Amino acid sequence: MRSSVATFAIAMETKLQLMEHKGDWKRFSVIDLFRRVQVEVEELRQVVETQGEVEDVLDECVDVANQAMFIYDKLRDEVP
Repeated sequence: MRSSVATFAIAMETKLQLMEHKGDWKRFSVIDLFRRVQVEVEELRQVVETQGEVEDVLDECVDVANQAMFIYDKLRDEVP
């Protein structure tokens, strides 16, 4: 595995553990999860455009990725 992928995956898992109290994402519909991706992308756009702190940009990248992963995880079992 590429080191950049492993580092990003660790950041994703760390954030998932921090947000575990929110419950399982599989209870949401795919369209609801997609809408959450859009919200996170908008937050990322805002922090990038306002030249926010690097840590904030990285955090929003992780949020976008985790939301997209939720869709992937929900649907992957449906692929034959």
